[in-house]
Amino acid sequence: MGNFNSAVARSVARFWRTYPGGHFWARRYSAEYLPGDAAIEERFFHAVVRLAQDGLMDDIADCPG
Repeated sequence: MGNFNSAVARSVARFWRTYPGGHFWARRYSAEYLPGDAAIEERFFHAVVRLAQDGLMDDIADCPG
């Protein structure tokens, strides 16, 4: 996963020189164990809310998941 993150970050830097958020990845990838459906649902909703909060989608209802 680290190689993928590195390749994406290099591509973003090459094609979009003025990326407004500073570093493309905020932190390193970390695999985390999610012990049940509630934890999976919590992570999913956290990710969707962040997309809307950061302006990457207009409405949470636009999420394909």
